[in-house]
Amino acid sequence: MKKKVLFIGLICFFILSSQAFALSFTMIQAISDNRDDTGWIIRTVLMLEDAVSPTAEYSIDGSNYYPLSPFVWGHWQGFDTNVCDDLGCGQRRYEGKTFYYRVYDSGTTLEASGKIPKGALKKLKFSRKIEIFGNPEKPTVSWVNVDSEVTEYRLRVLDPNNNNNLIWESGPPLYDNIFNFETMAGQNGHDPFAFSQGIPYVVRVEAKGHRILYQEYSGPQPDWGLPDVLNRSVVHVPYSY
Repeated sequence: MKKKVLFIGLICFFILSSQAFALSFTMIQAISDNRDDTGWIIRTVLMLEDAVSPTAEYSIDGSNYYPLSPFVWGHWQGFDTNVCDDLGCGQRRYEGKTFYYRVYDSGTTLEASGKIPKGALKKLKFSRKIEIFGNPEKPTVSWVNVDSEVTEYRLRVLDPNNNNNLIWESGPPLYDNIFNFETMAGQNGHDPFAFSQGIPYVVRVEAKGHRILYQEYSGPQPDWGLPDVLNRSVVHVPYSY
């Protein structure tokens, strides 16, 4: 009887373990990205949880599939591409089109698809007059953005040698155009960030518009919510003291 109970317990353990570490989408997004380092591009991005050795690809309207390039963002495995490089740029080219995604990892395949709503993609204006002042270790950052489509902001601190190397990011969305590193906590409750003397950084100011959900979405729901379109402008500011 004890052996039977032990056997059943082991089966339950392996089932629960496989479920706990099952490959899943963390996020799927299309981004109208107006950036000071690349210009205006349209990107599509997905991020994964519990990936081992994944590859990913996407398609517009299910025709030709194109590879997505891997990157690491924090502790997530991400994939993205500049859609303009594959199929040209312009809002009208993609609005009303269905994006298809496939991920392969260790014998597992994840698939999802969703349509970009018409009117969803917008080119947001850059934030201007960015100033970093006060306590150099925990400074204040201020900026101006006159785009009426902007609804919130986020600040990120990056490695100047690799803009995909995230060091720290602000927590809840910012609704004012000022940020104080002295008092404001980071994402997921992380402490306020302190810059180290003699080390170069990049401060990234992101301005974001309303998120617009994909239409006719099919696939497992990502951990961060249903796939959406994000309109964003991004400005990078070198900082050191």
